[in-house]
Amino acid sequence: MNVTMQEIQIKVAQHMIQPNMEIEHSAVRNIVMQMHMGDEKTSVILPLLAVNLSSSNSSLVRIIVLKSLFPTNYQSLRCKLGGLLNRRIFRFACRRDMNFNTIDSRNYRYTDKPIILSFILETHSSVEYLVHKFPRLDLQLFLIIRGLLSSEVLLVAFKNRYRVNYGVNSSSSFNRLMTVPFPAKDVVADRTEFGHPDVALVLTKISYYYLGLNEEETDPASIYDQWILYEDEKYIPKSIKQWNEVNLKDYQQQFDYLFPTFRHSMLVINYFLDYFVFPREAKQFPHKLVASVGNLSSSLRSEIITGFSGTNDTQLLLPIHIRQYDLPELQKTDTIVLNNLLKSENENFQILPINVTSENILKQIVDYQEIVNVILDIGTLFIDGTNRDIAIKWLKLSDKNTIDYVVYFDSDSIIVCDRQLHHYSFVTFPASERLDCC
Repeated sequence: MNVTMQEIQIKVAQHMIQPNMEIEHSAVRNIVMQMHMGDEKTSVILPLLAVNLSSSNSSLVRIIVLKSLFPTNYQSLRCKLGGLLNRRIFRFACRRDMNFNTIDSRNYRYTDKPIILSFILETHSSVEYLVHKFPRLDLQLFLIIRGLLSSEVLLVAFKNRYRVNYGVNSSSSFNRLMTVPFPAKDVVADRTEFGHPDVALVLTKISYYYLGLNEEETDPASIYDQWILYEDEKYIPKSIKQWNEVNLKDYQQQFDYLFPTFRHSMLVINYFLDYFVFPREAKQFPHKLVASVGNLSSSLRSEIITGFSGTNDTQLLLPIHIRQYDLPELQKTDTIVLNNLLKSENENFQILPINVTSENILKQIVDYQEIVNVILDIGTLFIDGTNRDIAIKWLKLSDKNTIDYVVYFDSDSIIVCDRQLHHYSFVTFPASERLDCC
């Protein structure tokens, strides 16, 4: 494969191989550089660095990328370097295996309610003052609400978005039912979990309130009557109002009446979580494995670490052993980005109504005066469907004479869908060479 390099790309590569730093601090040996997005850092500079630095038999080049960028980087390196003799590419993935109306809904005396609220909202007040006034279970409830508010657990939980920042991993290979972090919409962060136990519990509750239970999780038992009382009587079918009328062997009754009635019942979901999920999965370990960029650039390392990014807004947060050190030719990168944003073609916009659906957005895109071929859902407006669902809808609405395929992300993989709704890997499908038809 022949590659033509620009002069600035050669300078960046040389600077990363042997940084020419004029920094007095002798402890600073590692650098990070800024280079404009789209200047072929991954496809040109990175393979060149890998070949150059691995020219010695005693050298092992390690390229560290974000998990979301791993498939793209690995495919690029394999494509560029796969034909070179004695240059093998190894994959090495790092792995590691309440209702706020509670007080008003309970039969507390009018004079007791201000005392309860004062205890919950004022963290310096002692629980001893309430010990002889309220039952033990009520005291536990007060302490839970107080902790969730004072420790900002609820604030953190409500700042995150379901299916965007967290959710339940529905993969059959994942044998846990608690909520896990999501780095993007419907993208599960593999083998990770929330480190704060209270946050994990609250987000798990919220996830199932949104998601509901599936067919395998409904388990009517002795508390069935409580579930019935919790529901609105007019929405309960007559055939399931009494426990003795429920036939667990009647699958039609389960799927047509029981499941739709109780799927989103908070009482049933709480029962399922309290008895089937939390006892097994809500556990803590005495030690945690924690690593960050500080470990990569530690002063204990003998070799230097260099890297680059399209932005430099986090340079003040870098560890003390690494510095932002750009070439003079690249110090105008931020200005280039600003100029691109201020171009006349970026002045057009559409105002969307509140609670707009994906169908409405897609229709506006299709009917727009100029042709739109790429959607970057930065604000996660397409929350009412997966990327696959949105891609299929867009393909059906698009012009059949000019568009044959739609390309979308499924987790970290790039997928192509054709007009027959067959889905293929982008890397091996011919559509990768016909992006003008996508």
